[in-house]
Parts: sequence; C-alpha cells; structure tokens
Amino acid sequence: MKFIVPGFILLTFIFGIVQATEPRSHTDIILAGALGDLSKKYLWQGLFQLYSKFSDSKNTIAFYGVSRDVYEVGAEKLNKILQERVTCKMKDDTKCERRRHEFIQKVRYFQLKADEHFRKFGTFLNSKSDKLNQSVVQGRIFYLALPPSTYTSMAEKLHNCCLLRSGKHWTRIALEKPFGSDTNSAKEMAEGIGTFFKEEEIYRVDHYLGKSVVKQILPFRLKNKDALEPILNSDHVDRVELVMKENFGVKGRFEYYNQYGVIRDVMQNHLTELLALVAMNLPSTLSTREIESQRMGILNHVQPLTSRHTLIGQYSKYISEAQEEGVNASSSAMTPTFGAAVMYVDNARWRNVPFLVISGKQLDEKSSYIRIVFKDKEFCVSSCTHLNGSHFHGPKQIIFHIGHGSLPSPGILVSKNLFKPKLPPGLSTIVVTSHDSSVYGLSMDDFNVAVPIENNDAYVTVIEDLYLGHQQSFVSTGRLMTLWEIWTPVLSGKHSPKMYMENADFSLNFQLNNGGIEFTDKYIAFVESPSEARDQMRSLPPRFLGHKLVVGSSDELYQQVAEEIYIKALSSVTDKKSFHIAFSGGTTPIPLYRALVTFFPNFPWTRTHIWQVDERCVLPTNSKSNFKVMETELLQKINIPYHNVHSMPVFLAGEICSDRGVKLYRDDLTFHLINNSFDLVVLGVGSDGHTASLFPRSSLLDDSNSLVTLTSDEASPRRLTLSYKMINKSKFVIAIVTGKSKHDIVEKLSEETKSKYDYPILGVNPTLGNMTFFIDNDAWFGE
Repeated sequence: MKFIVPGFILLTFIFGIVQATEPRSHTDIILAGALGDLSKKYLWQGLFQLYSKFSDSKNTIAFYGVSRDVYEVGAEKLNKILQERVTCKMKDDTKCERRRHEFIQKVRYFQLKADEHFRKFGTFLNSKSDKLNQSVVQGRIFYLALPPSTYTSMAEKLHNCCLLRSGKHWTRIALEKPFGSDTNSAKEMAEGIGTFFKEEEIYRVDHYLGKSVVKQILPFRLKNKDALEPILNSDHVDRVELVMKENFGVKGRFEYYNQYGVIRDVMQNHLTELLALVAMNLPSTLSTREIESQRMGILNHVQPLTSRHTLIGQYSKYISEAQEEGVNASSSAMTPTFGAAVMYVDNARWRNVPFLVISGKQLDEKSSYIRIVFKDKEFCVSSCTHLNGSHFHGPKQIIFHIGHGSLPSPGILVSKNLFKPKLPPGLSTIVVTSHDSSVYGLSMDDFNVAVPIENNDAYVTVIEDLYLGHQQSFVSTGRLMTLWEIWTPVLSGKHSPKMYMENADFSLNFQLNNGGIEFTDKYIAFVESPSEARDQMRSLPPRFLGHKLVVGSSDELYQQVAEEIYIKALSSVTDKKSFHIAFSGGTTPIPLYRALVTFFPNFPWTRTHIWQVDERCVLPTNSKSNFKVMETELLQKINIPYHNVHSMPVFLAGEICSDRGVKLYRDDLTFHLINNSFDLVVLGVGSDGHTASLFPRSSLLDDSNSLVTLTSDEASPRRLTLSYKMINKSKFVIAIVTGKSKHDIVEKLSEETKSKYDYPILGVNPTLGNMTFFIDNDAWFGE
C-alpha cells in the first residue's frame, strides 16, 4: 500500500527543517586595535570565553580583528596572538580545546586604514547580513581598543560604512578610557561620538565594574538590606577607604602617564565609581535605570575637590626611568604616581563622613579594596572578657576585598560582631580556621568571609555584559561628566608631587585635619626647589644617618622647623602644662628665632621653658655670648616669664666657667625636667662634624655620667655644654645644617663609615625619642 503525502504537509516539513537550522540571533564583533597590548592580554581571551559560553546553532557570533597593518602582516600577527594568548583553564580539557580551535578558525582579519578599506569591510559585513533570514535578530559590536584621540573619527567611519540598516538589529560601540582629561575635553569627546551613535549604543568600559567582588556589591547590599542599610550612614560609619595600590612602576607607559597621572588614570574613574556603589541609596531593583538613577543621585552630592582635600607624590626613580625610555625629564617632573583624597557626600545620610580615596605606584603591595569602618559606640558593662580575647576585639568593618594583598582570593569580609551576612547567588561562604593570620587589623577568624563562586577576569565579565547589553556595568555620558566635574578643580594645581621611596615609604602616611588631609610626616620634602636642583630633589632619600630627612631652601627650612617646634609646644602644653626646649648656640638658630617671632605670635611662651645647649665662657655682654644672641633675637621680642629662661651660669661671683656653674645648671635641670628629658633639643652641626660643644676627639665624648660639663682646651674659649647623656634623653631632636660650607661634612657623613670620635654628631641618637635632620639646599647639593 502506498501512502501519498499531501504537498502542503511536505512543504511545512521542509520549511520547519530550514527554520531549525536558522539562528535566532547573530552578532558580529569587530575588535579595532586587535594587535594591541589590551587585546593581547585580555580581550581575545575574553572573546573566546564569550564564544564558549554563548555561541551555538541558535545564537551565532562572528569575530573580526582589524588594524592598520596590511593583510599579510596583520593576519600573521593576529594568528600568533590567538595561538599564544587564547587558552583553556584546565589542561587536557578536550571540549575546551575543540572550542578553542573553532574560535581561532572563526576569527578573520581585515585592514582598516584608508576609506576604501572601510567601504570594502562594510560591504563584506552587509553581504553576510543580507543572507540571514529577516527573523534573525542581528547585532553588531564595535570594540575600540584604540587611542582616545581616534574615537570620533573612527566612530564616523564605522557609522558610514558598517552599521546595520534593516531588519531586527542593534548596535553597540565600546570605548576604553581615558574619556578625556578634564570636563571640557570629556564633553568634546562625548559630543563627537554622540554625533554618530545614540546614548544607548555607547558602552564606556570601566573594567573595575567587572571585577567579581565589585559586581557583588549591590546584590550583597540588597540581600542584607535589613541589617546593613540602617547602619550605612554618618551615625554609624567612621570612614570609608577606597584603595588601589600597586607595587610596580610605569614601565612602557611614561608618555601616557605624563599626560594623565594617577588621578586621571584611576581615581577620577575606578575609585569614584566604587564610592558611588557603596554610598548610593539602595535601588528597589537591580535594573539599569534604577541603578543609574541612584548612582547619579549620590555623585551629584559629592563635593567638588580642592587642593586641601588632595595629596600627590612621585616615586623617586620615576624621572630616571622615564629618561631611559626617551621621555623628557621636564615633562615628567610634575607627574603624580601617588594620590590621596578625602571626599565628602553632602547629604543627610553621609554628611561629614570622610571617604578616603588612595592609589599609587611602587607601593608596598598590589591590592585593592573598599573598607567601611564603623564607629565603636558600644560600651560593655558586663561579660566583657571577649573584648580582650582573640575574637570581636577590633573595629567593626565590612571589606570588599577586590584583589591581591595578603588574601588568596577576592572576597567580602564582615566583622562577626557586626552581623552574619546573607549571601546572594554568586557568593559562597568559606570557613576560616586560622587564628594567626591577620588582615585589616583583625585575625581572619574575626570575620565572616564570602568569596565569588566564579572569579573571572574583569574583561571576561565586561565582554559578557557588553554582549548581553547590561549597560549598568558601563559609564553613561551623564555619569562621566559628573565624575569630571568632581575632580577637574584639582587637576590644574601647580604643586609638585612629594618624592617617596619605592615599596614601603612611611612618609606617604597622612591624616585628616579640619576636613582636609595632610601628610603626617609633611616635611620630608618640599614642593618648591631651585630648578637646577629639581632632578636631584626627586632622588632624595627619606632618611639621613638613620633619621628622618628634610631638604629645602633655607627660608622654607627655618619656617618648617619653627612650625614643628610650635606643634610640639602645643602638644606638650596640652598634655603636661609645660614645654621644655633647648637651643644650641652659634649663628644657626638666629633665623629660627626670627621665624618663631614672625610666624607664630600665639606660641605658648608663658608655658615654655627655654634652655641652652651650650655657652661660651665669656661675659653675657660679649658679642660671642650665645645667650646675648638669644636675648637680642628672641627673648626681648616674646612674652616669656623671666624664671622660665634658664641661661647657663658661665659667670658666677667674678669667676668664668667654674665647677659651681656646672653643678648649678645640673641641679636646675634635674629640678625642672621629668626624667631629665627635654621635650625638644635644637642642634647645629659644624663643618668638622661637631655638635653642641662636643668636638672631635674630645675626652667628653666618652662621658656617660654627666648631664652638663665643661670643655677642656679643644675649644677657645672654653664652653659649658650638655652631654650626650642629656641630649639623647630628649623626646625629640632637630639638627639643622645650612650653608655651602657644610656641604663637605654632609657628604662625608653620608659616604664615610666613621664614629662619634671623628664626627660627634654621630653620637646623637635619642634613646626613646626621634630625630630629624633639616638640611638646606646649599648644604645638601653644594651648588
């Protein structure tokens, strides 16, 4: 028996087969700059992982690498990149290796240089597109891994040659930062690209928004909103730290870095975007529109920055490294490689909470994190033993650990004494059993720790979000302009960056002060220096003879010493109602006396006791008398009680420098000073290395018992002087070295291995206190 199939049934069957083989969607991805570093390191691998995850018979993807190289050269380079850079995570992964081979075969190279190249490429793309069924949704992604200066012209050429014009289609153009260098240039660039592409088609890449932990910030906040949102405000948060540190330099990027520096490179974009994710009001949903609205809302309340809110630095080898790459030193001198800023959000929720934004090259480690530190508002009345144990004793904090540092993987850490977090999809809990490891000031087991289930490279996530059209992972034009408006006011400053040593320089530590920030060790280097010494200033060491070092012009130097004394005086008077300072003799302190009188009229002289470090055995009326100089330049110009001035008794009952004078001064010292300790001693250094009246080869250098003593015949006239024992018991010692005549001794002290017998200044090493050398440019450089 024969069965005859009706014609319409047969046609329906055949049409069904055709439909089954037609894709539902097709996407062309065009990577411009296909042979560049970014493409080599990240983009081709990310595109391969996109292909592995999303490409199938229903959703096809074609890949095109384009550059200015002629076809033969470019195609060979691209194939080499794909063979070497596109890899599978696991060895012997047969399925992945098969997909890898398929991917490499699918990638095609085109030269795009002349207008004719663009026209032919567009014709090729559209001919492929025309062969697809009208029901297929077609997309075209242009990823510009190119210098930003080419964006507008490239956008115009792609718009003219290569856009989809009919059927169901969409277009996206992805751009890499920098998106301008200030508000005006960013606006100009945005307007140029906006001429050819719609806002919803423009995807500005900030790869930090693709980091695995950063992607989890809003889901984590939403999942824990009942516990977290009530405490994310100024009533409970002490500060928020947004940090990105790197332990390497700028090798190979000096021309770019000289143009942009650390603020434009990462602070204006990456770190301020992180601030928005932490500080924004929680959206009701994670839709693009909701997230963008809340993000813009918080950024519009960030106060524009001023110079008092920012600090900059440059690592010491930056200029020499730039010169090795043929970059002019003058264009490198002002480039910041370190930046710190305190930012404030002017709304009811966050008012007066400091957001500390920090980034730098050649620091102690490579790490990035957001750290929310909460106020300690709880007072324990009973059952308080846990406060002194290994658990729950440190600050309450939440850390979004983005990467590296001492932790093995990115993660979210929540203090156990804060709350137990609920985890959104994409995070899993890990159990920490180590009591010894310490992070962020606490033992690891003081935290609840969650880690991303998948920790993909940021560019894998960026490319996936680009393909899926998740625009919340990219930077809108409105947000871009707001970010620049916050930072542009501090970009035109003329301050030179503070020099710092590579890897672990304490001099970058800073502190909050009246709403601004300042370096804690703020006198390590000055921002102004003679132009001929600028390069030398950049390579100054932070220490001299094991002590802190300050180098600068003579006038600035004395003013900074005076301010240091003023700060120490205020602190001492606050703590113990008095301040004891000893001044060395000679001409060194004269400019210091004048600076104290001129710049610090509110100095607490009524609570200050002034002592002498040394005195010549001459009458007080003698022009060589140290006390006479002090009286003329300082004492007659300040309001200090007579009994607070402790001059050395070199003239008693008609005798010059008797043993009785030594005893009287010693008794005066022991009566007034707690533990025979000055709050501050100011010393000079002679061209022979002597200090106070302790001279080379003097027998006094071995005196470990006396507090004050007389010199013998090594100095004429004889002198009364404090001993090493007395000086080294001081809480703080300042040694001032000024003038070209001191350059030789500075060099000798730096280069020679000698003892205090050769250069007595080497015997000054405060037992429990600190010491700083203030050396002027003439003494340091000898020029």
